[in-house]
Amino acid sequence: MDHFLCFNGEFIKEQDFLLPSNNRAFYFGDSLFESMHAYSTQIPLFKLHFDRLLQGMEVLGYEQPASFTSASISASITRLLNRNKQFKSTRVRLTVFRNPGGLYLPTNNSVSYLVQASTLDFDRLSHKLPSMIVDIFPNQIKCAGELSPFKTGNALLYVMAARYAKLNRLHDSIIVNQHGRFVELSSSNIFGIREDTLVTPPLQEGCVAGVMRNFIVHQLAPKAGYHVEIRPITQKDFAEFEEAFATNAVSGIRNIVGIGNRRFYSTQYRSLQQQLEKLLF
Repeated sequence: MDHFLCFNGEFIKEQDFLLPSNNRAFYFGDSLFESMHAYSTQIPLFKLHFDRLLQGMEVLGYEQPASFTSASISASITRLLNRNKQFKSTRVRLTVFRNPGGLYLPTNNSVSYLVQASTLDFDRLSHKLPSMIVDIFPNQIKCAGELSPFKTGNALLYVMAARYAKLNRLHDSIIVNQHGRFVELSSSNIFGIREDTLVTPPLQEGCVAGVMRNFIVHQLAPKAGYHVEIRPITQKDFAEFEEAFATNAVSGIRNIVGIGNRRFYSTQYRSLQQQLEKLLF
């Protein structure tokens, strides 16, 4: 069966889709993207994703087309999922990029967008991903700045952090900032649990403004009876947590059982994941 994508509102077979050779996302990483979890053709956290995308577009100086609205993009995603008959859990990637023109200095700020959909191998949040052993990625830091909260096309830091984890037989690696404090994992935000409190770094430490992080802090934690502390996390702080977990918009919550030689008992994350699934789906 043919598989379609959506480019500027037009549905095109994947095998027929071509980008121009001077595409700025390819040349310069001049793009933003959102990875979203759709179920039954709907994306529960779509508003949070779209709001973050618009904020990033403003920072990058992208011109928002009049037709690029929350309602129109949501409708295009629904039509794409129906056309592909993707009715269960699906990863939807929405990419926005500046149109060709110029070198580093663009000659126009108009944009195009691309929507792609790939079926996930789990239903809702009932994934079978293993509990994670992680460690610090020592080769590159991430500093806070006006781009750090967004998911941009320049993802080499995350590529290298993920490669480091694989080469060192880890499930993921922790990216730190210039102060040596924890920022995030290669594809997730990070949380620690201490008694009835969830702890996660502030955006000022350099982490992506994760959609799932946002939802857990403002929606799940209060409903589940947790306090939230948004504060810097040192390696010593992390070792003193009772539990730890990672979060992203596709897989929800994934527990961390160890960092280096430190091991955690994981008793609370599963309940949080179950409550999260009930709230979303």
